[in-house]
Amino acid sequence: MFSFMTALTAEALRLSPQERLELIQEVWQSLSANPDSLQTSAEDIAELERRRSRYLSDPESLVDWNELKARISQRRPHAH
Repeated sequence: MFSFMTALTAEALRLSPQERLELIQEVWQSLSANPDSLQTSAEDIAELERRRSRYLSDPESLVDWNELKARISQRRPHAH
């Protein structure tokens, strides 16, 4: 299987960036169409519960996605 995945990955990397994004979207949609087929580990569940507890104990400590992107953008040196 490893050599198959390597060949598949190499083939996918030959696609243009836009084509790769479309492929990712199609694969994601195929996975989300049947979420019961995906296994969730005990570690994943524990992490989700930890994050939920943190949010419930102090919702103001979390930052929404747009604010986080803005903060990151301010820290990164701008390429010219």
